[in-house]
Amino acid sequence: MAQIDLPFRILIETCGGTSLSFCGINSNGEIRVDDANNGLETVAELADEINLMQTCNYLDNPNDVWGQLGTLGGSSNQFQDTPPNSYLNVDYDGDFLRFTHDVANDTADRLKRYKFFGSHVCNVIGYPENMWIYPETFRFDASGNNAHSIRSDVSANKFYVNDSMQFTDYSRVTSNMQFQVDSVSTNKSDSLIIWRESGSVVIPLVMGYDAENNKMIVSSSATSEASFGSITTAGNITIGGEVRSTGDVIAYHSSDERLKDNIRLIDNPVEKVSKLRGVQFEWNDSQNTYVCGSADTGIIAQDVQKVLPELVKERSDGYLGIRYEKLAGLLVEGIKEQQQQIDELKEQNKIFIEEIKKIRGEK
Repeated sequence: MAQIDLPFRILIETCGGTSLSFCGINSNGEIRVDDANNGLETVAELADEINLMQTCNYLDNPNDVWGQLGTLGGSSNQFQDTPPNSYLNVDYDGDFLRFTHDVANDTADRLKRYKFFGSHVCNVIGYPENMWIYPETFRFDASGNNAHSIRSDVSANKFYVNDSMQFTDYSRVTSNMQFQVDSVSTNKSDSLIIWRESGSVVIPLVMGYDAENNKMIVSSSATSEASFGSITTAGNITIGGEVRSTGDVIAYHSSDERLKDNIRLIDNPVEKVSKLRGVQFEWNDSQNTYVCGSADTGIIAQDVQKVLPELVKERSDGYLGIRYEKLAGLLVEGIKEQQQQIDELKEQNKIFIEEIKKIRGEK
């Protein structure tokens, strides 16, 4: 494995106006790394090299000469010393190099921002070159017009934000991450939680891909209504609550004969219809779908349950619901049976009329 020296420099600024700069220990401000196809052998070796970096002249330009190595006084002239490790620490997690801000020890002249110079090393470790990084509040900003911004791609095994994070209109996020808010989690892989606070209550809105059941999910524990401008999907949509629409609802129910087995006509349809009641009523306060006391018409689920129980289902709230559209089959057969009865009565009536005519001697 070849050993090569690559330029790398770290600039640190504090809120109190302190400026620190660290570079590699050789005369060109380079750090020594193992190189294999322009990559690094291990991040542990690189972290060790960075911790040994020494102070140098503060030069905020990638093209500036690195300057002479200096000291902070005594032997405290390395990156691993205090400071700067009260401001910024370097370590690694698996194959990823990580710079972290030590909030607990940074209580006096607090860290304001930091940046890196050295394109080769920056490309390998996944940190932007010549871009100020703010430890608390920053933005991913494609325009680069905000002071707190990162314009380049970010690749990280773990992502830490102390305070808040904002994305501009130009930003795009592609992720398989799962976000967890306090103790709220989706318990699903590849999912995303967005939440809002209502007083002291956190109300989660879960959106993402449920790999366990191979479906997209949008769900919430909130009892308030949800509003969507438009939803387009090639798959199924499952909604646990009510569905309201101010426009038309157009749906085609599966009814192809090729999808059905054991097809048979509904027996005694008129008798079944006769056991149903068409009623007028007012809604009471045991439900919250309709205004209490509002007038309505319909049929009774318990009546339908006695004649066609497959059309009735007990819902999660314990009340019965009817698949109204499925009553069409019963009504069609009821009309047909009733029409047959009418035709038979008409035929009988015709015979009676002919008999009466014969008795009267009429032609």
